[in-house]
Amino acid sequence: MKFKKLTVFLIVLTLIVGLVACGGDTDNTSSQAESSAADTSSTGTSSANDSSAEDESSEESGNDSDSLLEGDLEDILAAIYAAAEDVDELELNPEYMVTTEIDPEDCFYYFGVESLDFMEGIASEFEMGGAYSLCLIRAKSIDDVDELKEAIAENANPMKWVCMGVSEDKVVVDNIGDVIILIMYDKSEFLHDIFLALADAD
Repeated sequence: MKFKKLTVFLIVLTLIVGLVACGGDTDNTSSQAESSAADTSSTGTSSANDSSAEDESSEESGNDSDSLLEGDLEDILAAIYAAAEDVDELELNPEYMVTTEIDPEDCFYYFGVESLDFMEGIASEFEMGGAYSLCLIRAKSIDDVDELKEAIAENANPMKWVCMGVSEDKVVVDNIGDVIILIMYDKSEFLHDIFLALADAD
């Protein structure tokens, strides 16, 4: 009888020890799972932050490389006139043009304002008169472009030539990157298209 009681006691004890051990494993497993989830969460946050930083860096890089025309303004002007030779509607011969450097402190004749804050500028006009003007200026910063364009558009005088001029709808002010163009010419739309095409060719 005592032997049976001892056997039962040992069986119960074994079961209790087994249950306690299983419970411990369960707790360990649970702790491991929670730790793993925390690590995953932390890694996910880090990856998201890294991705966000990369995207922001890309955007900043894109802003830094805004479509800028290479070469100096004379090269850009030469490219415009070279393309104009293939447009039948345009009768512009660079041999009859004079190119003048525009002083930022003395630009009233070209833009209708006494001074503008830009890096460099040139104007191409008929040597012997005629209602035609093509001006190029390079801004000091891409952030200055809108302000410069607005000042030019509001003040440039399409009737600045003695006894001649062009209608206001033939005045074009536009830009590619930091280079701004002013065109006053009866067929300005063709030169405008040529200028815009330089962005694709660059």
